[in-house]
Amino acid sequence: MKKYSWDFWFNNKKEKNWFNNVFYLYSNKKHLQNEQHHHHSKLWYWYTKKFHSFNKKWKILKASKNWLDNISIWSWCNFIDGKKEYLFYTSRNKKIGFEKQMIFLWKIFKHKNWRIKKIKKIKNFCIKPDKKFYQWWNKKWPLENIFPAFRDPFVINENWKYYMFISSRDNTKDWYNACIGLYKNSCDIENSKKWKAVKSPLSPELFWEMETSQVMKIWNYYYLFFNTWKNKIKGKKNDEQKWCYFCAKSKNIDFWYELINNKKPLLESSKYYNFRIIKYKNNILKVIWFDIKKWGFWKVEKINL
Repeated sequence: MKKYSWDFWFNNKKEKNWFNNVFYLYSNKKHLQNEQHHHHSKLWYWYTKKFHSFNKKWKILKASKNWLDNISIWSWCNFIDGKKEYLFYTSRNKKIGFEKQMIFLWKIFKHKNWRIKKIKKIKNFCIKPDKKFYQWWNKKWPLENIFPAFRDPFVINENWKYYMFISSRDNTKDWYNACIGLYKNSCDIENSKKWKAVKSPLSPELFWEMETSQVMKIWNYYYLFFNTWKNKIKGKKNDEQKWCYFCAKSKNIDFWYELINNKKPLLESSKYYNFRIIKYKNNILKVIWFDIKKWGFWKVEKINL
């Protein structure tokens, strides 16, 4: 069976000998032609030393049979809180509808010999779009715009509060209403009722889709990075399909972010996919890409901020 991989992530906690866990989605390649791989995706991971070599692969997470996340596992992030490690991920439910996405949570138990020992689902944890700020589903959309977008959670801890950034759509009627949503939690990370939605900190009305965000503090600013396809940018619908990497910044983690670089991408490529930051030092970002054609080979790029 030929495999297909996409949407990688990693935890930034350095294990012994500088090993990292690299997580990624995995599916049978036969599902790719009709875009059905999202129905069958599972979560796998590698161990890697400085992202130069990769050892054995392990499957650790697949869709449940009898719960809300019963279609597929999709887009996630790792979050380390003291000695606890969590895995936030996206999934869908057959009864609610494939197009309606929700955020779920697993707890990862400590690694043994750089391998995940076990993971445990946090029961009743489910975050849905808050309709006050974000779209759940719009029946007026044509079929090809089937994804309302509520996925790609990115969680960080700042000033004794938890912040979850999510690829979303705001409640405007504009076609280019992609935004980065935000939920806050000040006390209990494992209780989904404690995660409260707030207004999007980045909704530029410029993109049809904004994916896989990352947020980091550099000196006195917070930088919000995200990916999108070039032909999903306003005015670029007929352009060559390229993967673009954008950045916005703000003095406050939860306040309005402004796009930098004259609203142009920091990087773009037709060969590489899904940019991720792996290091920051001396005003230089080190970004890793996923090779679209080889699926598993990597390229590292440097960006001056």
